[in-house]
Amino acid sequence: MTRNSSISSSERRAPGAPGMLLRVALMALLPIVPFVVLYVALDPYRVLRHHDNYYTDRVSFNSNVLTLHTFEDLNPSQRYNSFIVGSSLAINLPAKEWEHHLQPDARPFHFNAGNLNLHNTRMFLEYLDRHADTISNVLIPLTPHVLRLQYSPNNLATMIPPEIDRSGIGGLLRFHYRYFRRVTDYGFYASYLPWILRGETVNFPGCPVFYEEEYEWDRVLNEEYQPISDSIIAVNPAEYYFRHKVYTPAPSDSYAEAPRLIDDALEADLRAIAEICRRRGADLTVIATPTLKLETFDSEDEKRLRDIFGESYVNLQREFRQEVADSTNWYDNTHYRPVMGKRFIDRAYELRRKR
Repeated sequence: MTRNSSISSSERRAPGAPGMLLRVALMALLPIVPFVVLYVALDPYRVLRHHDNYYTDRVSFNSNVLTLHTFEDLNPSQRYNSFIVGSSLAINLPAKEWEHHLQPDARPFHFNAGNLNLHNTRMFLEYLDRHADTISNVLIPLTPHVLRLQYSPNNLATMIPPEIDRSGIGGLLRFHYRYFRRVTDYGFYASYLPWILRGETVNFPGCPVFYEEEYEWDRVLNEEYQPISDSIIAVNPAEYYFRHKVYTPAPSDSYAEAPRLIDDALEADLRAIAEICRRRGADLTVIATPTLKLETFDSEDEKRLRDIFGESYVNLQREFRQEVADSTNWYDNTHYRPVMGKRFIDRAYELRRKR
């Protein structure tokens, strides 16, 4: 009887072990629950839900998510068929100006984002290949700087959404985990709470929540504008360029070839881009735009670009010397203003028509 009682007592305790472990695990996770609630309720980086306007305040957002969500929301009604694709250089290629060179039924959209390297540009175009009914026109700007860009998976402003890179449930969890970690950071609340309570937009050191520039945004085109910067440049350029140093080339400066940049991986990305456009019957235009450094592609890279894209490739790197030297045509040392973007588009299509 004693032995049977002992066994019976052991059997009664055993089922409690998993339950105890579960309770311990739940207790350990309990401190995280408020942060999860805040992350889901606030969606502070606007990556959980779709929003009608990502520019209503100066809270940072992921420009890749903005582009993706805006396309998903508007494409069913707009039926976009013409796409400006690439890094932030593409942002200042005005879609309405580009439209003048396209078919009457062209419906342009900026399917681009900040700091988008060439491989991610390929993935953006592959997404369009999967989801756009028609791809009639594609416009891509290139510079040596673009070919050098390296993707940082920890940059919250430019992380690639899993819908683009097709990383599955694992990619989805990693994507949101990185944002969730920021919400558990003291610096986040040191920046975010004063904005919620008093409207102050001051970044806590090491934990940026707000972007500096104020933008306007055309949602249908997914095109952003910098009206405050534009007005200051128009009225008092000295004030703007005192705060935003732009180093323009001197008349005596010479053009300089970049080192060879197109390796096998980049060549594969370039050929994939060209193949998608060929297969979809898209009119592709790739513009090598001028830079403040007067940097041109290496002769071997130039040969590869012409071989891959043929007459779709237009090199303007040695053109617009006078305009490039005028600082008022630039927002900073990388990004030209839309007035320059228009000139690049017009010149590229002029040269293409002559071929």
